[in-house]
Amino acid sequence: MGWCDTVTVNGITCEIAADGTAAVVLGDEFYRGDVVVPSSVDGHTVTAVGRAAFNGCHGLRSITLPETVTRIDDYAFSGCDSLTAVQIPSSVTRIGDHAFARCTRLTSLVVPDAVEALGDYAFFGCDKVTEVTIGKGLRQLGYRVFHNCKMLQSIVVDEENPQFVSEQGDLYDASMTTLLVAPRRHVNRRDFVIPDGVRYVAPYAYCNASLTRTLTLPDGLLTIGESAFAGATTITTLTLPASLWSIGTEALDGCTALAQVHCLSQQPIALSEFSSPFGYLTDLSRLTLYVPRGSLMAYRQSPVWQLFGSIVEEGFDRGDVNGDGEVGVADVTLLVDIVMGNPATDETRNRADVNGDGEVGVADITSLVAILMNE
Repeated sequence: MGWCDTVTVNGITCEIAADGTAAVVLGDEFYRGDVVVPSSVDGHTVTAVGRAAFNGCHGLRSITLPETVTRIDDYAFSGCDSLTAVQIPSSVTRIGDHAFARCTRLTSLVVPDAVEALGDYAFFGCDKVTEVTIGKGLRQLGYRVFHNCKMLQSIVVDEENPQFVSEQGDLYDASMTTLLVAPRRHVNRRDFVIPDGVRYVAPYAYCNASLTRTLTLPDGLLTIGESAFAGATTITTLTLPASLWSIGTEALDGCTALAQVHCLSQQPIALSEFSSPFGYLTDLSRLTLYVPRGSLMAYRQSPVWQLFGSIVEEGFDRGDVNGDGEVGVADVTLLVDIVMGNPATDETRNRADVNGDGEVGVADITSLVAILMNE
């Protein structure tokens, strides 16, 4: 749609489209204070807040929009860090990319029933927003819409919305097979259990969940998106279900307290060091990986998994080298024989790797003796 004229009325600058409608645009000066947008200028109905119209207007305290507005375009209010509240007109059908990004003083958001689409990063960095209400008309949710909303506690969705649903403040698709957004400041978020039936965790769904102590993933989970659980700094142990076949880049980046990962899949999930779910700076050598019985060699030969400091097979007691169900002197004797070069089956050699470093040697004897001394 082409623009044919620009007019300024009472400090509000609008461009007039070829069809006779008007859109607010940034004028010669930034908007400041309390701004009221008229429903028409020079007889032209104002139907849109144009791209970047109020972008970076740091002095804008409040904005009143008319019910004639149907679009809030990309970057419309981005960076308006003095804006404390906004009432989105019930006539709006689309909110564009970055439309309210980094409006750091907003505390609540109501998405009206008429809004059908929220663009990428629409409310990114609104770090004082505590609650979001979504109307019944929303059909399309962009990428990282609520990412970095640090104080967000809950998302409430109208019960008549056919596309999305909220459960305990979290946002899911209507079938509850995809976890879309899990507000990290939710009051019940210390021990987070993702419900049975969830198959996908969206990218950035639970990013920077610094309050979470434990995370339980459901059987049947298939995919964890990029950065989904990044920054969960207090989680110490994580179990990855056998159904899981994909973990996104940096999905577990910054999980600084993580010490143990339990993989229930017999076959390692294919990973790349260039897109590791544990991040580029995580020292995996300090972590212990527990894997199903019989899969030890597969994990030791698999990219990224092989970098764990210890890889331990589940299913038998650590130090039970001979497999008799007990840890004792007989295990030490057998381990010494193996270290000295005597033949042993693959399973016995796996058991002989007491410290889980991928090798059988004197260090394993030391570890086994330590186990016996502590019993």
